Amino acid sequence: MKLKCNRLSVFILVITVMLSGCGAAAKEELQDPYLDPMSLSMGHAHGGAAAETSAEKAIEAVWSWPEGKPEAGRPAKLKLQLADGAGKPLTKLDIVHEQRLHLVAVSGDLRHFQHIHPNYNGDGSFEIAVTFPSGGPYTLFADFTPTGYHALTRSTIVEVSGEKPAPQPLKPDAQLSGQFEGMGVSLHYDHLIAKINTMMTFTFKDSRTGRPVRDLELYLGAVGHVMIVDSTARTFLHVHPLNWGSSGPQAAFSVTFSESGIYKMWGQFKRDGRIVTVPFTIEVP
Repeated sequence: MKLKCNRLSVFILVITVMLSGCGAAAKEELQDPYLDPMSLSMGHAHGGAAAETSAEKAIEAVWSWPEGKPEAGRPAKLKLQLADGAGKPLTKLDIVHEQRLHLVAVSGDLRHFQHIHPNYNGDGSFEIAVTFPSGGPYTLFADFTPTGYHALTRSTIVEVSGEKPAPQPLKPDAQLSGQFEGMGVSLHYDHLIAKINTMMTFTFKDSRTGRPVRDLELYLGAVGHVMIVDSTARTFLHVHPLNWGSSGPQAAFSVTFSESGIYKMWGQFKRDGRIVTVPFTIEVP
């Protein structure tokens, strides 16, 4: 309990310093009632087998393509069966952010990204048609929470037939800002070092007026979500916001990168009924 309180104190101090450095007018513009101790305690990240218990490690996902391996540009039926340590169907799953299972698919070069939600059959299995835009390897991450356990991630790699794009090295973005669906979005972090918790903050301004955006809508029960994958497509993080109930102009996330390297992230937010995906690539020392 003492450790938890200390971490909350650090989060609050970081936010206070960030806002105080913006000047009085900017501070008022960016003021967010959801950046408080209660909301800070609800933000988290999950992903990574290192922290799993032995019982959790025994839970497996069986991936299959009943209609044949996928081809680029054509819907391919995916079936995913979850099983417990005894090999029995895992049927009791918590609904987390409005879904029993979140599925993320990324291409080997991390150019292509999908965050989708398969249909639950009620017997521990899920089905969905997935369309891959080009040929080559794709990594699929299934993110779910068995009742009574922590959030778990299981992954697989599938080779998609079809034309493959020319390879491009993954490079960190020179600027962590851009225009997305009528919003100027920028990303800031307090520090960026592997194995040390960092605060990442997305800030939104209306592209037409330049004013802070305050009409973000909840997407899957929160102001936003961030999915992070390393350059090898082996490490996956699904991060939930600290100020989960906010409508802007900021979305704050706390994350720890386990290793140094290049990572690509996709922030997902909702405005005017549309899902806005914001990709950034960073290098973690």
